[in-house]
Amino acid sequence: MKKLLVLAVAAAGVFSLSAIDFRVECENFTLVDVAETNDAKVAGMGSASEGNLIYFGKAKTGATAVAKFDIPESQKYYVWVRDYSMSGKSRKGTISFTANGKSKKIGTFGDEATPDGKGGIWMWNRAPFPVTIEAGVTEFKIVGRPYCRFDEIIFTTDPELKPEGKMPDVPELEPAN
Repeated sequence: MKKLLVLAVAAAGVFSLSAIDFRVECENFTLVDVAETNDAKVAGMGSASEGNLIYFGKAKTGATAVAKFDIPESQKYYVWVRDYSMSGKSRKGTISFTANGKSKKIGTFGDEATPDGKGGIWMWNRAPFPVTIEAGVTEFKIVGRPYCRFDEIIFTTDPELKPEGKMPDVPELEPAN
């Protein structure tokens, strides 16, 4: 019996060290204050994960997209954003979240210099600092500039995670009501 208890404690310790990862797909965001005539849309683009993304088109700077997700566990999360880069540094958006009436910026993303300098690729960019998010329904907001595009956002407790390409193995959170 004592051996079983030691094994159970050891297994619990290993489990608690594993990263808590989840992702949100940006096509689950809803554009607010943006007319479809401005070419902003939740749309398909073959190179995006699952073929969909949020695209701000010709919308004015400050156009907004929002979504609510039920965060599974209160944690300090490292955040990665998959955005489309043309190496121009102008197609950017700021991602933030609001919980318990308090808003916190995650970071500004999009249109970073590409490895070959040519642009036209999806890239993963990490937020400059981890953020602490409490469990429960949390509203996320993307405030964009014209032509910025976002595909997905990964939240992880693993500071060593470095996503590459598409991330199908990270569980997706469905939007909260």
